[in-house]
Amino acid sequence: MVAHVMMVGASLADLTPPLGTELAGLFDDRISTDVESPLLATAFAFDSEGRAVLLIVCDLIYLPADLVDRAKTIITERVGVPADRVVISCTHTHTGPATIATRVGAKVDSRYLEGLPVRIAEAAVLAWARRRPATIAVGTATVDGICFNRRYFTDDDFVITHWGNRPGEPRPAGPTDPTVTAILAEDLDGRPFALWANLSLHYVGIDDETMISSDYYGRFAAAVRAQLGDQVVAALSNGASGDINNADPRRRVTLTGTRRSTLVARAVAAAAVAATAMAERRREIVVDARSLPYRADRYPVTAADLELAAKIIGAEALRQAQGTDQALPAAWFSYARGNPVPEPLGRRFAHNLAELAELPETRPTTIGLITLGELGLVALPGEVFVEHGLRLKEHSPHRLTAIIGLANDHLGYLPTRRAYELGGYETWRSPTSWTRPGTGEELVETVLEAWKEHR
Repeated sequence: MVAHVMMVGASLADLTPPLGTELAGLFDDRISTDVESPLLATAFAFDSEGRAVLLIVCDLIYLPADLVDRAKTIITERVGVPADRVVISCTHTHTGPATIATRVGAKVDSRYLEGLPVRIAEAAVLAWARRRPATIAVGTATVDGICFNRRYFTDDDFVITHWGNRPGEPRPAGPTDPTVTAILAEDLDGRPFALWANLSLHYVGIDDETMISSDYYGRFAAAVRAQLGDQVVAALSNGASGDINNADPRRRVTLTGTRRSTLVARAVAAAAVAATAMAERRREIVVDARSLPYRADRYPVTAADLELAAKIIGAEALRQAQGTDQALPAAWFSYARGNPVPEPLGRRFAHNLAELAELPETRPTTIGLITLGELGLVALPGEVFVEHGLRLKEHSPHRLTAIIGLANDHLGYLPTRRAYELGGYETWRSPTSWTRPGTGEELVETVLEAWKEHR
């Protein structure tokens, strides 16, 4: 494969929804009251003699395939880059709008969603128009005290999500990957103008969860500009973070909310800058991309699940009608391990399960493989457990590899088979987290097979 002189462009588009939009990501109903920071689509165009790749990072919780495909269609029509060379991923901010309609939870704004693909495409079109001759530097650095596996063993060796204020010594149920991967683009005079980065970390929020905010991702971009200059377009993409968060059970740093979000963003930005500061600058690199098909199967909802869900929903309606506080049936759904889904989430997941059973038993999705010189990127459609990402890195043919999660589609949490056996929140199934056990491993195997065939 021949390397050619690199052209790079970067740009932004505003995705901020109107005030009054319901915010997704938590279990409480939240109506947005203000804008703490705008939500953006940040696009990076890498073009090597017509072999182009577009990476677009959106400050949204996730995106379904139909919205992604509409945005890609517009991009292809406007700039000619094929859809399988475009990756649209989400940061997973928890203070942004709902993007998938469900019967419980935040309501979608259909008018906002109707215009969203056009806004996303706008960022890509502008990035393409602003291409210029550039050098590329790629590198990695690690951040300490930032990433924690959020799943912990209980005394009976099942798993809970979040340690909270529990006494005793926490025993994490999995690893972390505190690796920041970064791509820095500079003009031919050595001035930086674009930085794309990646880290396997869920989100880090702000004090007021009724405000629209890009969470720590927007603060990351600001911290990069503070170090490299206001001319730099920067974005942080989410990696294999399905079981990773920033909650340190030992509380070595007691800051929370907005101050913690800012602190984490600065640390990650510093790592991204350090990763590329002394990395080799290259003008001629191989750029390639392809899409791998995959069919995702729905979690097998049992008759017992549906019967229990109906009992909980019926008991809830009766309790509301009578104004009593009568206990509801324990939510021992088939995916529950160690403990039933606790109240009040049991009621929510009863509604979820009834809706989940109505989804198609299988549907197609895609995996994206991107090559930028010595860097390989794997774009996976969901909240990937870090174990899957680490396995891909271990067997990758590339010198450096990063996983882009929440990319091009949304399958929800993609736990390991072992995680399903141990239980915990990430294994509970819903219309936005709906695949059967083993899906994550199959996605990984699909990539590994494709790498073998392509060597």
